[in-house]
Amino acid sequence: MRALVDGHNAIHALGLRAASREEERRELGRRVLAVDPDATVYFDAKGAPPMPFDAAREGGVRVVYCRHRDADEEILDAARDFFGM
Repeated sequence: MRALVDGHNAIHALGLRAASREEERRELGRRVLAVDPDATVYFDAKGAPPMPFDAAREGGVRVVYCRHRDADEEILDAARDFFGM
């Protein structure tokens, strides 16, 4: 299975609460990893401080920080690519 997860929506839907946003993201990553180690988690990151990369791997789960467009758009494009649409 290859899951595509909207990170902020999942954090909210699961009711994850932690001392920081980063800890919430890590907890989500652990939970996603337990279900699908090949998953990709997308986070809206417009206005986020610059980082040297847009995608990272955390514990086997690919994490994408969407800096130039919404995570929803990135997820739709990834699904279209996967299904050859």
